[in-house]
Amino acid sequence: MTENERRFTGFLTDAVADAAVSVGGGAGIDGAGLTEKLQAAFEGGLKRLYPRFADGDYPVKDWEKVFTNATQGTADPLKAVGHAGQDADHPVVRAIRAGIPGKPGDLWSAVRKTFEAAPYGWPRDAVDAAVAVLVAAGEVNATRANADLVAKDLAKNQANAIRLAGEDIVIGPSVMLAARATFVALDGKQVSDEEVRTGARDLVGRLTALATAAGGDPPLPLASVPAYLTDMGHETGNQLIQSLATNAKAIQADIAT
Repeated sequence: MTENERRFTGFLTDAVADAAVSVGGGAGIDGAGLTEKLQAAFEGGLKRLYPRFADGDYPVKDWEKVFTNATQGTADPLKAVGHAGQDADHPVVRAIRAGIPGKPGDLWSAVRKTFEAAPYGWPRDAVDAAVAVLVAAGEVNATRANADLVAKDLAKNQANAIRLAGEDIVIGPSVMLAARATFVALDGKQVSDEEVRTGARDLVGRLTALATAAGGDPPLPLASVPAYLTDMGHETGNQLIQSLATNAKAIQADIAT
């Protein structure tokens, strides 16, 4: 390289290093060199476009672990992303719960689209993990082809077919215990909370069929389906579980007769 070429290269390097970088509105970006200035401008632009991004900024493998924990029933599934408080208090979970409407709800794929876009920009695995946490906690009801699902039924490749709806009713231990008693009354065996969630609608159908079969043509009494069963035939999710608990004594009495 000649002396002139070296001088020219030096001038060019200095010019590039001293180049000014501005963002929208004309604000200048400080930095030791062009690379640092461009990096700062890029990061600043991302923060303006996705101000909520940091809430979900954890490695994909950690969000995948949260999804696995939630769908397998592991306690405190969000520990995989360092969250030690209540699941509902995590900012990603809280935002997604607020964004899922009540019945008829929205498709899982639509929920993904909302939270992958601005102002969130969260990775799909973060959205899916939060959905699994909410379904496992009973905060969100998941259905496919009108059949209730539990967390372990959530398959990511079925997001276009699974509908999510926010629950207004929270099921506590005493309510779930009363709902479980209706299954015991009809089937004579204990069931898990998960089996109550997946089998509640089928139970109502079987109770309705039992009530109908108890009547018939004279001299049998007219078939009569209790009003509470008719009402429950239009319910799903936590509302249905609540109704089973509320009517548990009536159900048990009707089965006994």
